[in-house]
Amino acid sequence: NIETIENGLAKVNELRGVSYSKDNKKSIGVIAQEVEKVLPEIVITGKTEEKLKSVDYGRLTAVLIEAVKELSARVKELEGK
Repeated sequence: NIETIENGLAKVNELRGVSYSKDNKKSIGVIAQEVEKVLPEIVITGKTEEKLKSVDYGRLTAVLIEAVKELSARVKELEGK
């Protein structure tokens, strides 16, 4: 059951990259609760009482690949005009 990810660019456009501080360390990433609304399959909910959420960034790569391919096709189309 292998299917190509559809509308990768639209999904990426709904995500928001952020910078934040945790334990006095500056970092960058995305907010798991926001990602969950767009790509619930890449968000992991912890099994502790707090049920902290995290993003599986490795899985996000597949969506980014399809988004880049969509952009590449648009560029080729525009260059051909």
